[in-house]
Amino acid sequence: MIRIPLYAMGRDPEMFDDPQQYKPERWLRDDTQRSLYNAFASLPFGFGPRMCIGKITSNDIEVMSLSIKQKLA
Repeated sequence: MIRIPLYAMGRDPEMFDDPQQYKPERWLRDDTQRSLYNAFASLPFGFGPRMCIGKITSNDIEVMSLSIKQKLA
């Protein structure tokens, strides 16, 4: 069995500045910053055919939440 150390990947100092700090803004980027982080630096849902099925649900909930927030603002 092959295991991917997701916890360690997300805290790699070679990939992230100050990896031990909670910085959600590190994931907010526009097209000019696309290459700032490696796409495989953090894989919370995995990838490929065995990717977590919750990823789609999570993305849907995010879109719905933002839509509701926008309508209420």
